[in-house]
Amino acid sequence: MKYKCPDCGKVYNYQPTYCICGNDKFITVSEDSKSKENPFFFLTFIFILLVGIACGLHQILNLRVENQEGKQIYINKLVKTFFTDFEPQGITKSGYCIVYFSINEQGKVYNKKFFRKSNIFELDSKVSKITNEFSTFDVPPKSLTDKPIYIEFGCTANAKEVGCYCKQFKERTQ
Repeated sequence: MKYKCPDCGKVYNYQPTYCICGNDKFITVSEDSKSKENPFFFLTFIFILLVGIACGLHQILNLRVENQEGKQIYINKLVKTFFTDFEPQGITKSGYCIVYFSINEQGKVYNKKFFRKSNIFELDSKVSKITNEFSTFDVPPKSLTDKPIYIEFGCTANAKEVGCYCKQFKERTQ
């Protein structure tokens, strides 16, 4: 049993004669009538909060992975389109060059320039021709819209054959 002062609300574990406020009348309070606090409430609340954060973080990470995958799929398609139009006939020396350009939200290709020339006339002129003819493409993901995209073209030539490649060039600062 507990005893509560009706004037100041102080609760005693024993029945006092007088309260610190001077009152001598008390209300008997049974321990069962007081709502007992769940000792695990705080832990339950923290657990639910952490699970919610983890689920939200998982969704954010999945979205980031999906965005990265979508970005890479777009780049791969772009590289394939470039390489399909690339004709290595006439290239007799080995080297590589890098071009960059941007694509806006309507798919228009602009700001087409060499980042690095190979100094092999045949290679540079063929890549320049492809790049200049490249005027529209699929609408890019938001992460690539109006951002420079770098594409590397390279050829390895010997007396018998010419092997060429085209890939995304990634700057060290990216």
